[in-house]
Amino acid sequence: MRLSARNVQPEVRVSPDAVLPIRLRTGGFAFAMDAAEALHLANELADAVASLKKPRALEIFNTDKEQA
Repeated sequence: MRLSARNVQPEVRVSPDAVLPIRLRTGGFAFAMDAAEALHLANELADAVASLKKPRALEIFNTDKEQA
């Protein structure tokens, strides 16, 4: 089974007075988290993206081509 929310923009909001102040809404779901959870999620997402793409600096240094 797969849930796909195409063309749905995620929305992040802050509710400073709430116990879980960071709100992420996407595809009909709402996730509430504290600051530490939000940072952890952000780091996990960034790590996933980094594992898919070569860093730009390595691209430049590992080729003999002149960069424009």
